[in-house]
Amino acid sequence: MNFHEIENIKIPHLDDWEIRLNKLCYLSPEDADGITGLANGVTVWDIYFVQDMFQAVHTKGTSLVDIGWYPDGDPQGHFCLLVVAKNQTDNKFDWIEPVKQYETRSIDDLLKKLWQIMGIE
Repeated sequence: MNFHEIENIKIPHLDDWEIRLNKLCYLSPEDADGITGLANGVTVWDIYFVQDMFQAVHTKGTSLVDIGWYPDGDPQGHFCLLVVAKNQTDNKFDWIEPVKQYETRSIDDLLKKLWQIMGIE
């Protein structure tokens, strides 16, 4: 598959969530090495499998959903979805102790979990 054929994942408009970042693509890590058409020396791992892939904040400002690939650009890595709540003491998001953490190598399983958390399903 040519990298121009990779589809971005469309996130439906939701009244309860503000999408701040969406670089999610419908690309399985198992298919990544078969991508063609990239500039010499650039890999699909450098472009699509990165730590900052997706972030949405609940409109009440009490939680956020964050998705990334860890380790960044590593073909042996995995998607990591975090649900992070605001700390009542300092009103900052508590990245140290996420409410939920989900890891997978499957883009389909990741999306199912994301839809579930965001109330899309």
